Amino acid sequence: MNYLSLFCDNTELIDETSRLISEHLLGKDTFTKVRLRFEDLKDNFNAVTFDEWDNSGKYSLWKFSSGLTPYMDYDDTSIVPIPFSNDTFKMQNTVASLDFPVWFNMKECSRRVLFISQDPIPRSIKWYQNCEDALCSTVFGLHNPLWRNKGNGGKRMWLLIQALVENGCGVYITDCHKLAIQSRDGEILNTTESQAAVYRELLKAEINMIKPGLIVAFGNIAGSMMDFIETQEVPVLSLPHFSGLSQGKIKKYFNWPEEKQFPIEDQATCYSQTIIKNIPL
Repeated sequence: MNYLSLFCDNTELIDETSRLISEHLLGKDTFTKVRLRFEDLKDNFNAVTFDEWDNSGKYSLWKFSSGLTPYMDYDDTSIVPIPFSNDTFKMQNTVASLDFPVWFNMKECSRRVLFISQDPIPRSIKWYQNCEDALCSTVFGLHNPLWRNKGNGGKRMWLLIQALVENGCGVYITDCHKLAIQSRDGEILNTTESQAAVYRELLKAEINMIKPGLIVAFGNIAGSMMDFIETQEVPVLSLPHFSGLSQGKIKKYFNWPEEKQFPIEDQATCYSQTIIKNIPL
């Protein structure tokens, strides 16, 4: 299956998601940059950074659009800073991380599943100490071929997405807490009530935009937020957070013997079968 053609495959969704990110999070004046970032993600789906690249020809070298280059011209990352103009999130002496939602097979597929995970991975204070902009990547690093196939990276989510797409589903992946905001000493700051209200509003807008047949909430934080979200009667399936840190909960949920290894391939199969079983006909 050609996943390159299925990644962020819906132009209308690129436009609408870019509008939601700019209007709710970064500022309306960032729309052009946000949309261009989506185009860069699409164009570089099988590309790696200069630091990761070799001349074997397996992967191409990431090409950045003008104005969307890494902070301080770092050559080991595809994360790019986009300036804030939204005062709700523009805070002094902080470092903010934003993972763009991405999707697969959403252009014509009507059997849609919306994944809601927790929050972005905070970026290293060591390297971004003086950055005032939003550091933009993607949920689970799904834009990067090396990270997609890294066991302690995005591989388990990538296996799950592939299983669902191969069973005729379209998958949209987003976070419930849209930003991870750190103080200059690396402490993750608690979400303010005004920020939380924006997150809820944005998540509702994403649900209305996607019109999924099923919402899957990964972990307690995502599950708790769904208690405050009107889903327009879309069923919500709560599953353990799909990460290496949740192995105990995952084994318990799927009645996997505690003493037995649970390979991520088997985990992806269990998750995909459970999700497919819960998608309304």
